[in-house]
Amino acid sequence: MTSASNKFFACVALVLSVDLGFAAHAVAATSSEVSATKPSMTYGQIVKETRLPKGNADKITSGLVGRRVRFTLKPFSQGQGAFYVNKDDRIGFVCKSMDRGFKGGRIDAAIVQHEAGADDGEFFTLDHCSVAK
Repeated sequence: MTSASNKFFACVALVLSVDLGFAAHAVAATSSEVSATKPSMTYGQIVKETRLPKGNADKITSGLVGRRVRFTLKPFSQGQGAFYVNKDDRIGFVCKSMDRGFKGGRIDAAIVQHEAGADDGEFFTLDHCSVAK
């Protein structure tokens, strides 16, 4: 694992200990702003959007906050409440709320917040995590 990846995972723990509502560069969407008309995004589309040249955090935020997503989440570690799809991508997810006992799986949720992380990582808050039917 690279040094940058290690720093990213350390940031995941830090973000979980800080209220994301007060984080710099974080933007939130209300439930009425979540797009019901646009199709759900795949994880590959999220990766593509986050690979925009640096300095474009606002473009990432405006392009993704409010969009529905559908993919499979894996827990960073038990009980931590943070998830990923592919650790090498340095993209982390936290859930604003989740079903009791949710430990990952295929989800259908909306991105309600984005925060640019350290070392080119990205953090997204999802509205609610539960296993998709």
